[in-house]
Amino acid sequence: MDWCSRSRQGASTRVSKQTRGKSKVSLKIRMSREQTQIRKRLSVIDKRTSLLTKKVDRLTYYSRALRQAERPPQLDEILRLLQIEDFREVFEREQVSRDDFFLLRKSDLKEMGLPVGVRRRILNYTHK
Repeated sequence: MDWCSRSRQGASTRVSKQTRGKSKVSLKIRMSREQTQIRKRLSVIDKRTSLLTKKVDRLTYYSRALRQAERPPQLDEILRLLQIEDFREVFEREQVSRDDFFLLRKSDLKEMGLPVGVRRRILNYTHK
């Protein structure tokens, strides 16, 4: 190998080392740009998420308000819901209305002659 070819080899080695350093720097710059883009996208996503959360909360509030404004269930519907329709005659005999139903106590239900399971279902429903 002559002197000329050695100097060319050394020059190419030096150039490749320099380009490696530059590529590392450019890679770091590129990565930092990508990181800032990702951060911007994440902040946009966070804003959208918070807006969606607020909308969901608002919808939940309105749905609760609508449920409360709905017509309350009648006594027949409550008895059907609790699966105690067979005891409708007892409530009619005692002249218990829907409003009275929610005021019944354990002792009242016992005086009416209702079984323990039925009393528990009624008390559980009226305390909710």
